[in-house]
Amino acid sequence: MTTPESVRKKLIVLGAVYGALWSLVAASMLVLMNEPIAGALKALVYYTPAGILTGVAVTFLLRRRLAAAGTAKTLWSGPLALLLGTLGFAFFLGLLCLSADVFAGRTPNLHDSLVLFYWCPFVAFGALFPIGLAALNCWDLRRRLAVLTPA
Repeated sequence: MTTPESVRKKLIVLGAVYGALWSLVAASMLVLMNEPIAGALKALVYYTPAGILTGVAVTFLLRRRLAAAGTAKTLWSGPLALLLGTLGFAFFLGLLCLSADVFAGRTPNLHDSLVLFYWCPFVAFGALFPIGLAALNCWDLRRRLAVLTPA
């Protein structure tokens, strides 16, 4: 029998895995935008923690909506999850970049951190394939929630 505490821990791990995978998607988007692979690998230093935090947050935000959803509602939740994910990713990435500036003794560049709130959703929705990945991510989360919380 699964306890609410064990379900919560499994959801945290699942969200962290989703977030780590989405950070790889974000780094691949940089490569698609003609960033050298070395630059994309450097970006993973910031993308991975931001992605993990975002993955956990979005998983917890959508768990109730997806647990009771049918297939069509689950697939249409993909764009909502992508929007929440890109905004959360921009928030955490901005915090990480600002803190890196502060710890390095540089003046924090708040402008670049605010631009991320426009840039991340624009790139994700403009490339189109992340929308499909987000829909598949929601479908997988719904499937795993059915296993975690049997009726």
